[in-house]
Amino acid sequence: MLESWPASVIQGTKGEKSDVGLPSETRSPWFNVMLPSAGATVLSNDIAYDSAGQRYIVSSVSIEGAVYRLTMMEAE
Repeated sequence: MLESWPASVIQGTKGEKSDVGLPSETRSPWFNVMLPSAGATVLSNDIAYDSAGQRYIVSSVSIEGAVYRLTMMEAE
């Protein structure tokens, strides 16, 4: 669990529709996140929360030196 961990969060330019695919549904936003990797392990499908309590699902993880690069989708 990471708490009060510094991160750069940038919203992507498009979102993803759910598997249901209803015509009136909106796309769930996705985000690119970079954070220090020291002392932490982050895996795909991990759940993350921001300081406002919004929930995200980690969809991809790569590590570049001492930095994690994540793609996360806003969860409902």
